[in-house]
Amino acid sequence: MFTALKGAWLVSNLDGGRVAARGFQYQYLRTLEALLAGWDRPDVDGCRIEGPAPDSTASAVDVVDFDLVDRQGECLVAAQVKSAAPGRRSSAPEAFAVLAEMVTKSDSKAYELITTAMPDTKCRALAAALAVQSQDPEELRFSVAQLLGQAPRASARLQALSAEEVERLGRCRIVFDNRDEAVLRRDLHDQLRQRRRQRRAGLGERSAGLILGYLTAEVLRRAATPQEAFWSISDFTNAVLVEDDVLIRALGRKDWAAVYGPVTPVPDIVRPALLAKVADALTPADSAPGGVQSCVVTGLSGIGKSSTAAAYVAEHADRYDLIFWADASTTESLTASFRRLCGHLHGQFDDQSARSADHLREQAHELLSALPGRWLIVFDDAFADIVSPWIPRLGRGDVLITSIDNAGWTWARHRVSVDRMSTDHACELMTRRLALTDSDAERHRQDLATLADALDGWPLAIELACGYLRSCAIPVDRIDQYRHALLSRALDDRFSIPHGYPRTLVAAVDLSLARLVHVLAGDQQLSRQVREVLGYLTNFAPQRIPIHLAAVSAFFSPEDVPTTPLPTAVDESDVPLREIFRALVKVSFVRYTEPLAPLSSKSPVGIDDTVSMNAVLQEILRQYYEQTPGSKEALSQCAFHTDRWLYVSMEVSHADRSWELAQHAAALAAHARRRDVKDNHTAVLLGNLAGFKKLQGEVREAIELLTLELAWLDEIEEPNEVLQAQTRIQLAHAHQIAELPGEADQALRLLTPVLAYIEHIRQEEPARNAAAVLTAEAAAILEELLRRHARNERLVHLHRSFTTLSGLLPTPSTVAEMAQARAVGRLFEAGQTEAAERAAREALASYGEDWTGNSAEVQRILIEALTVQRRWQEAEAEFESFLARTRPRSLHRFAEQMLVHNVGLTCALAWVVAGDEAAAALLNRIVSEMDVDTLSRQVPLVERTRYTLLKAVAAASRNDTSAFETLMHDLGTHPLDKETNEETPWEDLLHHLIGRLRDIAARTVHENFQVHGEKLLQTLAPGWQGDPNLARVLERADVGIRLALSSEAPFDILGFAALPTAGTVGRDRTIAVAVIEPTHMLAIGTADGLSMELQVHRICSSGFRLVVPEAFTVPTPAGWQLRRHRGQLTLKDSAGVLRARARIRPQQQWLAAADRHRRVLVLYGFGFDLGSPARRNEAFTSHQAFYSRLKFTAARRLLAAGLVPWKS
Repeated sequence: MFTALKGAWLVSNLDGGRVAARGFQYQYLRTLEALLAGWDRPDVDGCRIEGPAPDSTASAVDVVDFDLVDRQGECLVAAQVKSAAPGRRSSAPEAFAVLAEMVTKSDSKAYELITTAMPDTKCRALAAALAVQSQDPEELRFSVAQLLGQAPRASARLQALSAEEVERLGRCRIVFDNRDEAVLRRDLHDQLRQRRRQRRAGLGERSAGLILGYLTAEVLRRAATPQEAFWSISDFTNAVLVEDDVLIRALGRKDWAAVYGPVTPVPDIVRPALLAKVADALTPADSAPGGVQSCVVTGLSGIGKSSTAAAYVAEHADRYDLIFWADASTTESLTASFRRLCGHLHGQFDDQSARSADHLREQAHELLSALPGRWLIVFDDAFADIVSPWIPRLGRGDVLITSIDNAGWTWARHRVSVDRMSTDHACELMTRRLALTDSDAERHRQDLATLADALDGWPLAIELACGYLRSCAIPVDRIDQYRHALLSRALDDRFSIPHGYPRTLVAAVDLSLARLVHVLAGDQQLSRQVREVLGYLTNFAPQRIPIHLAAVSAFFSPEDVPTTPLPTAVDESDVPLREIFRALVKVSFVRYTEPLAPLSSKSPVGIDDTVSMNAVLQEILRQYYEQTPGSKEALSQCAFHTDRWLYVSMEVSHADRSWELAQHAAALAAHARRRDVKDNHTAVLLGNLAGFKKLQGEVREAIELLTLELAWLDEIEEPNEVLQAQTRIQLAHAHQIAELPGEADQALRLLTPVLAYIEHIRQEEPARNAAAVLTAEAAAILEELLRRHARNERLVHLHRSFTTLSGLLPTPSTVAEMAQARAVGRLFEAGQTEAAERAAREALASYGEDWTGNSAEVQRILIEALTVQRRWQEAEAEFESFLARTRPRSLHRFAEQMLVHNVGLTCALAWVVAGDEAAAALLNRIVSEMDVDTLSRQVPLVERTRYTLLKAVAAASRNDTSAFETLMHDLGTHPLDKETNEETPWEDLLHHLIGRLRDIAARTVHENFQVHGEKLLQTLAPGWQGDPNLARVLERADVGIRLALSSEAPFDILGFAALPTAGTVGRDRTIAVAVIEPTHMLAIGTADGLSMELQVHRICSSGFRLVVPEAFTVPTPAGWQLRRHRGQLTLKDSAGVLRARARIRPQQQWLAAADRHRRVLVLYGFGFDLGSPARRNEAFTSHQAFYSRLKFTAARRLLAAGLVPWKS
């Protein structure tokens, strides 16, 4: 992008030849820099070395050292280069003199003066003045004149410049370059390396010098030969991108991307996101001058750390002259690796065994810091404390470290954690290892994805599983049958070890355990505690395990725990909890993850911290720990403590926390069932987990867990009797809310023993409150069952017994809340909506901030009561409050299901019947902001179908045609009711929805065409309304008319009796019909074929609606009237203007129908040829003929309809 001037400001003792040589050297290097800059400019075609072409004037050639030109030969940048001795200063008059020569002797879009001289104050000010964009020429002349005031010759030269030359002066720039020759060459080396790297070509230090020397010589050759002075960008590019083989032959060896050491095989499945993170961390621009940039890649053995490093080397080798891969697993391996490194750097491999590790390390660091090119060292399988002294601190290089140590790299600026493979990458890896075709891979995609998930995306586990499948000749379609074998045998199968990896996955885990023991060798107690906690961790779900829960399970037996239900945590001043988990992090067995949401603001700091484990690693460790004595007792202790944590979270309705703890309860329950660990602790865990499932709407799973809990309690020698009673009640409740067959018999079987137990304990004072709660819960279940089984005498008797017993017991707060919530429900069901609303508000106020299942149910009833009263804004405000307590994870699924079902139905009917947009807005919020899809999966088909209908109504209300069509297709022919009278509102909703959509479609067509008609009228000449012929036709309003009944053929084909307009047609199918056709057609059209009929347009503008056969709806035009008077039928609008009249004698049946409904269905328009008896009869002879005429004329917007009030 530059040009250079011939002379050089030099004051030196050097002879003239050397001065000139240095000047030309700097000029040619800057010329190359300009060519590299022009590489990226699409407008630059080439560079003219030594300025313009030979046919230019000599003076122009003398002032330009090089210029950049476009394809037309126009000069884009003309540059003059001035080199100067160190310390030489440049003044404003000197710089201006050079620029003045350039603007007067050459024409260019831009000019540059490039100089190594140091500018004085005015010279810098001149550069700043020229840099201002879009200056007025005279203003520029004035500002420059201020700087040249003390230089008469320069001032005179400025004043002599023409306006055009001053304008050129505004395009001049002065570039001050303070780099010495070495720095300039270094910059050019880096630019050449970058250009070649972009094209996947390498360049080392010596080869960079070779290319730069050739390019400089080429500039000199072209400068000496005018005919060769033009160097095109394409030719220059070819010269820079000379083939690697040419450079290697010229140097005798490759001096870039040379890799030494035992590099891990490059993976064939690249993980781009990981590579990008490593590449960003080692970007040269981020490096401090002379400093070494480092990046640590951490993760489990076999998770892909070394493969990621190898992939980085393969992808970015061209960045480096030297790459060295060092085995950093031990001090001995590091020493051996650095001996090889020194040998490569020295060029000889003499016996260095006598050298100490410290001496070897220092020598290697010295050699690396002195290397002129860039280098990379990969420390593979390192530990921070071992490798830290071996990492170079100075030099033009990068360090990449792989390690299972996830805790020791606090000093590392960049860290990249390698986690599981994505499902897509894992499936691609399995496709390659199992040699599947693309079609086979696609067909078995789900099986592959399931296996990838079972192996937790662990690359080494996937490699071993695929090796096992292939070596054992197991076809891919049988993967599911062998999944357990893959997890138990393949992971330790030495015949399945992938190329380049030294051990099986189980062996890798064993090695990590050995390293863990080695790390803790100096502290036996801590070592024992770490191994103890690790064993307990294997019992939980792998994600977000609370560290205090794991530790308290390991160190505190149930007998040592206070009887209060609060979750227990360890005292970190007594137990070195952080040191324990630091050791586990150090071997990547766990990693810290997001803490649980705290129970309260008063929770101890750190009690909610969590860690996560790789699921396959956890499986391997679990198999190991389950072989040790006491593992079943450990599982029971985990169940005991986890149950306490979960119970409290559910009691205070802490949804997020309960969800996280429930996954651990589920994992423990599965292990207890698998290992047959049956005691009170595991049984109570099953019950609380069932309670959680029930709150989620997963009732069948809850029934399975409760049934199992009850069976376990029956088998235990000394079962907890209170727990047995609670389990029976919960199981009866689950059957009741699921409405399963035999629910009444189940309740009798389960609750009869509970009654006997409560009778037994009610006299014991400490047990009376518990007895009251059990009694209230059982009575509530029976009350609900009696709604469906009112004639079951045994059920009635049992309910009466519990009710009588309840009156003999106290009323603790839990029972009072239950009774209050049920009272609100009874009021609403009795139709006392306002009373239910008041009771609900009182109940919510009494509950305060404590949000329970009763709170959710009462607020749901309050919202329903408000919607029934059409108080939409208040209902929406309460819905906001309900939503804040229930999303995104909820403990109140039943209340949510009832809200969607009942409130959704009320809103949907309000919109489809009455067009209430506020109701539609609330409905859209309900179906979009509540997790309706999850709720749908937890309810029977009928309920699921209703949810789909609600979503379809919401889509229709917001004009989302695509979503509506999809939902209506999903609706299909699924049932909406259970064949009982109370379910009919859902069928009514669907019926009204269809009518509503027809009405919307008809309105849309009508309104669009009316707008079109108004635009047409605006195209007419002013005063068209005054045309006498037009006025006469409109005033007379002569029409032809045919009267009929809707039950007669052919009118019965349209089903006019089923019109959806509420309150107008009724259900009597005999409606009076009048077909009215104006005698004259008043058509308005344009040259491009747009047209309309004026009389139809006018009547539609006043209340009628265009007929759309596919969505036939009829409005009642306000104020219009059809009457019979003195042998004439007349149609008048709301202003009393006559729109139609005709002499006709209606038949008595027609008059009776009109009088009965006080309405007449009027079809006004054209297409039936009522003025021609022959053709008129033809139009009404058959259903097909009539419908054909109606559809034809309606398509041309020539027919309107209205249900007009009739006056006899």
